[in-house]
Amino acid sequence: MKNIICAYDFSEASKTALNHACRLANFFNTKLTLAHIYNIPVPVTEFGYVDVGDEVIRKSALKELNEIKSKIMKEHELISEVDIVVETGLLNHKLSELAKENESELLVMGIDNDKSFVKEHLLGSSAVDEARNFNVPVLIVPKNSENNKIKSIAYACDYKYSLVESTSLIQVKFYATIFNAELKIIHVMEPEHQTDFAEATRDKYIELKLEGIEHKTFFVYEKNAAEGIVNFVKEHDVDMIIVEPRHRKFFDNLFHKSTTKDLAFHINKPILAIHGD
Repeated sequence: MKNIICAYDFSEASKTALNHACRLANFFNTKLTLAHIYNIPVPVTEFGYVDVGDEVIRKSALKELNEIKSKIMKEHELISEVDIVVETGLLNHKLSELAKENESELLVMGIDNDKSFVKEHLLGSSAVDEARNFNVPVLIVPKNSENNKIKSIAYACDYKYSLVESTSLIQVKFYATIFNAELKIIHVMEPEHQTDFAEATRDKYIELKLEGIEHKTFFVYEKNAAEGIVNFVKEHDVDMIIVEPRHRKFFDNLFHKSTTKDLAFHINKPILAIHGD
């Protein structure tokens, strides 16, 4: 892994995300890029618009980020380099450009309850498509997530889609192997669903591809996929969840505060969104 990008906006959620990013960059002995992407505020007074000044905002952000950089380098000796990027613009577009320019292999972002950093910036009308087009895994870190050693990974696997042409299992196996973690494969089905031949074939294919690493397959019967995953994580020892945001509805549900249950915000586990297509 050459470079990890951490989207940082000085919020508590992004501070938690940075802690995770630092531990991972230290683990992989790689470069860490702190990316602060912002929009210039335009305050309105009784005298009209007031120009706050881009340079003032930029200098202030750079000063704080350089202080954070010094602290990171002292506390994480195996991080090869810490780079700082401060730019204005749309977050998803800027991160996409940054990921391509730096050949980044992981993007780390934080979420904070209803005012979710990810929900605000990545779940817009076309933003999920932009995130998918990064072709870079995105680690989504809830504000209250504990920065534990990753010993157990849950992979939400969708048997409805062919995995033969996908790189999903390769990526999942990579993370399970590199962290020496137990892998729990979750297949969420509706309560009365009967496994068909195609699904049984995919199950055998998964077993073949994951040969050599410790793993178990769990069938969860629940109408709502996101709720099924949340309930599973509550009942099992899991340090990180891997999902594939193929469907915006599923991704929305995972980060939406339900009227019946506070789904994703009760997980408090980092969620890795991979792109297997």
